[in-house]
Amino acid sequence: MLFGGLEPQRRRPKFTEKDKIPHFKSQGGICNGCKGRYAMKDMELDHIIPLSKGGSDRTGNMQVLCGHCNRVKGDGTMKQLERKLVAAGIIKAPTRTASKKKPAAKTAAKKTSRRR
Repeated sequence: MLFGGLEPQRRRPKFTEKDKIPHFKSQGGICNGCKGRYAMKDMELDHIIPLSKGGSDRTGNMQVLCGHCNRVKGDGTMKQLERKLVAAGIIKAPTRTASKKKPAAKTAAKKTSRRR
């Protein structure tokens, strides 16, 4: 046992402004939380799936959020952040569109009427 049974904590890499550039560009300066447009200096690099929930430091798990959204998200998921922003009135709840299938009889009738 190392350190009397306590394992050393994993060192988190320090991200630089340079690390934010590709994410900032791909998102067009838009925060993935509140959808506001920000300058790069106001954006922070964030783990989409937090390290505490099994996420990694790989590029595909990184995004930029504005400072406010990053602090609100903490070690939560994007769904949790979305719920908090909706509850605070910062964003609107996403609309759910149900797929509406036309009844078979009406579809057949329309096809028949087009042939004439």
